[in-house]
Formats: sequence, C-alpha cells, structure tokens
Amino acid sequence: TTVTFAPGEITKTVTVAVTGDIVDEANETFFVNLTGAANATVSDNQGLGTIIDDDTATVANGPTITIPNPSGTYQRGHRPVFLATDSMFTYVDNVNPAYSGAVLTVSIATGRSQGDKLSIFKKGPGANQIDAKGNKVFFQGTQIGTYRRGGPKQHPDLVVTFNSSATTEAVDHLLKSITFRAAKDEGKVRTMHLQVSNVRGVDSNVATHDMAVTSRTG
Repeated sequence: TTVTFAPGEITKTVTVAVTGDIVDEANETFFVNLTGAANATVSDNQGLGTIIDDDTATVANGPTITIPNPSGTYQRGHRPVFLATDSMFTYVDNVNPAYSGAVLTVSIATGRSQGDKLSIFKKGPGANQIDAKGNKVFFQGTQIGTYRRGGPKQHPDLVVTFNSSATTEAVDHLLKSITFRAAKDEGKVRTMHLQVSNVRGVDSNVATHDMAVTSRTG
C-alpha cells in the first residue's frame, strides 16, 4: 500500500482489512511498517494497531433443577401425590445437550421409612405426556429411557437412565410426573433429593423437596 503525504501533512489513515469471526476473545494487535520513503525522512517507521473484539461471550449454563415450592404434604395411606409439579428442568447451552447415558436420581435422603415409594405417574402417549410400561419410560409415545422404581430396601431410589431420544423438554415433564407414597410413620418429614447427572459429563444441582407425612383423615 502506497501512502502519499501532501506538503504540510503529518498524519494519514491506513485501512487494514481483517477477517472477522464470532469467537469471544481478547483484543489483538498488529504492526504497520513504513518503508521506502521518498522525498521525506521517517523518524519512526512502525505503527501499532489494535483489533477490538466485538463478540459477546457465549455462557453455557449447565443442567438446572428449580423447585419454586420445595415442600408438600402427604396423608398416609392415600393415593400417591406428585412430588413437585412446579419443578423446572433447564439446560441453557449453545450446543444441543446429549442425554444418552444421563441419569435422573430421586432419593429420600432423610426421614425415609419402610414402605415409602417413589414412582412415575403414567399419563399416556399424548402430547407432553409421560408414560411408563414395564421398566421403560416414554415421552409423547417415544421411549426416552428405562427406570427402576424406588421402594424396596435394596432399591430405595427412583433411577431413570436416559437414551438418545431424551430431550430437555422430556426431562422437565418427567420431573413433574414423579410421585410419592408412604405407608406409615406419619409425623416424619421426608427430604427428597433430585439430580440429573452425566449430561455430556455435567451434573445438575441437587434440588431438595420436603414432604411431610400426616395421619389419614376420612
């Protein structure tokens, strides 16, 4: 590039083309060297330029379980109640998360009594519905994984292992479909822990829900 100074001029603007990208990174610098001056003397033949980064960082938020109202009540002996119908599962990421091999675990961390049962409410194959047949779990008619019901001493937790058909939406609806039932020990509060682990190697937070078991009335 040739730069021409008219008599009396002491500054010139040099345009440097850059190849843009969408990667958030630090500002970068480059040098402009002046050579081959004619009819002039150059005291400083090197200029420093800066490429200002104008990209926004993409923040990947891991899997998150939110329970706005983390407590409930169950009357002993009644039908199972939903654990947390207001629960929300989100995974805000710049890449579609892969759930194959991910695991949902619902456990009674404290206060557990023999006869307590954690299970999945079977709604059917319709839109936004969770269903379960045998040890298979379905969302909108598509199998999204297998599960083990929580109840017997040797298997106290409800565990769902997802396949590649599982999605964030499916996991969200599944969490809303978890049920609890108690056969005895009214007056005790069961503290539940809910976690989705190994979503592309990342674990969610451990969400907590307290269920107070009361005596049966009516």
